[in-house]
Amino acid sequence: MPRISSIDRLPDDVRSGLDEQIRDNGYCDMEATMTWLRESGAKISRSALGRHMLALRVTDSSLGVQRARLLEVRRGTPSNRAAILEQLGRLEYEKAQLLARLLAMDN
Repeated sequence: MPRISSIDRLPDDVRSGLDEQIRDNGYCDMEATMTWLRESGAKISRSALGRHMLALRVTDSSLGVQRARLLEVRRGTPSNRAAILEQLGRLEYEKAQLLARLLAMDN
């Protein structure tokens, strides 16, 4: 049975904060993330952090475009937000049209 990683032993709030910190730093600023960990009181090795950063990046990339769009909304400029909200509005309209077609097929 594999050993439990030091990252997995972190309290949930520190772990979720770490994941957000890694994402905010673009999965690559290990120094800033190590500083954040020290300030949080966690003692994690650089190699454990590196493995976790890579695994998180792979996991997040497998989530695809939907997550990327949500991150753009969160981090984006007002013009990005407006464009994304406009796109969401179009998708909602298309969804309503498709649902209406489905209901018409049932009748």
